[in-house]
Amino acid sequence: MGKTIKTIGCDILSLSRFYKILKSYDEYVLGYLFTVNEFKAAKASCDSKLFLAICFSGKEAVSKALGHGMSGRSWNEIEIFPGKDGSAKVRINQETRVAELNCFWELSWDLKDNFIYVLVNGF
Repeated sequence: MGKTIKTIGCDILSLSRFYKILKSYDEYVLGYLFTVNEFKAAKASCDSKLFLAICFSGKEAVSKALGHGMSGRSWNEIEIFPGKDGSAKVRINQETRVAELNCFWELSWDLKDNFIYVLVNGF
C-alpha cells in the first residue's frame, strides 16, 4: 500500500534575486533565515548558494503545506538538510506548533532557467 499524502506545498524562487539578497546581508542577519546546520551543509556542498536557495525555498514550501505561511514563525523552526542519498530532507523543530501536523516530509527540487522549483509532500 502506498503512502497517503497529508499535505503538499510548493515554491518557485528566482536565483538571481535570491543571490542578490545573499550578497546584501552578512552571516549574522542570514542567521535569522538559516540554521547553523544549514550553513555547515552549504559550505560542505559543491554549490553553497544553490544549497541555501533550496533551503529558503523549501522552508517556504513547507510553510505553505502547513497552511499558515511564515507569518508568526521563525525561519529556523524548519530546517533543510542533505540526505545520505543526495536528496534534501526536512526537519521541523518539535518544540513548535508546526510539529502538530506530525508528518514525514519529502522534498524534491528542479532547476530551470534561473529559477528553482521546490515541492514538499507531508505523509
